[in-house]
Amino acid sequence: MINCGRHIVIGFLTTLITFVNGQVDTAIVDTITVIEKPDLSFVDNYDSILVAHYREMNHFTIDTGELNILNLPSDSIPRFSDAIFKHRIGQLDQESPFSFVANDATIAMIKLYAYKRKRLTSKMLAYGELYFPIFEEYLIKYNMPLELKYLPIVESALNPKAKSSAGAGGLWQFMPKTGMMYGLSITSFIDKRFDPYLASDAACQYLKFLHSIYGDWSMALAAYNAGPGNVNKAIRRSGGKNYLLGNSTLFIQRDKKLYPSLYGGKLHNELCFRA
Repeated sequence: MINCGRHIVIGFLTTLITFVNGQVDTAIVDTITVIEKPDLSFVDNYDSILVAHYREMNHFTIDTGELNILNLPSDSIPRFSDAIFKHRIGQLDQESPFSFVANDATIAMIKLYAYKRKRLTSKMLAYGELYFPIFEEYLIKYNMPLELKYLPIVESALNPKAKSSAGAGGLWQFMPKTGMMYGLSITSFIDKRFDPYLASDAACQYLKFLHSIYGDWSMALAAYNAGPGNVNKAIRRSGGKNYLLGNSTLFIQRDKKLYPSLYGGKLHNELCFRA
């Protein structure tokens, strides 16, 4: 046999049939073509250069010493005053199409993520390195606010295998019927709600549709989480008011923690540990 550095291509087997004196004469012709395998080792070098460049640009590290920008003792938990939280919430509000309000609910949720759920938060910060670029890709594709990438923090804690008792599944917690409406098919073997790419695309389409109805991203988030039917009922009960935060009371009882949690997750992730 020829060594592994070559490919053997069997072109064809041809049967020639001729009739001689009423009898069939069959001849089989084998055609073998040998092609040298090109040396592509230089492409591996290209890959190595690209990977090194991406690592340098993204500056991903698991070195806790490098990540500890405040030079805190390894066993300490940084704590900030409410005044600092309110100041940073105000800064964030100026940079976002969302309305970020410094109230007791949002500050309480920031503290929940930072102190009581610090282990979960540390995991989500790591998972965010993987999933946020995926979310951002689709949000940019559909021209949507990038702050929406924090919604899966509330929905699934960035767990791609998350499944609720009600049957919602995946990073974006699609219910089966809603997921199938947006192309996330479900069979006995494959559930596309758990595909981060397909689910992110579907979530953007659904959120954009909800925004086209209410004309407000906060309302679209409420409808995404509670269902548009429940949001419409809540608007009727409130006498036509459609705001969720500020000096008003959250009028969707089941989702009182949704927006403080969403904002708390974003604020914690982006602001709490900046110098």
